[in-house]
Amino acid sequence: MKKCVKNCEVKVLRSNAGYYIGTLDEDGFPNCRLSEEYFNTPEEAKAALDTKSFTERIALENEFCRGEKIRCLL
Repeated sequence: MKKCVKNCEVKVLRSNAGYYIGTLDEDGFPNCRLSEEYFNTPEEAKAALDTKSFTERIALENEFCRGEKIRCLL
């Protein structure tokens, strides 16, 4: 199981835009979208997560996940 720096499980999630790599908060709500990309299938997203072949998104909302930095997975 992969974890972000805030110890949230990194997993494949789904939105209306497609599948993405992200984390959920302790209540089960989306916390951070880590992948820049959206994927067509959960299998594509899982493969990208497993091989780290996705672009980690730089976004202000990810600052919550990291603390002082904007990236979550360093």
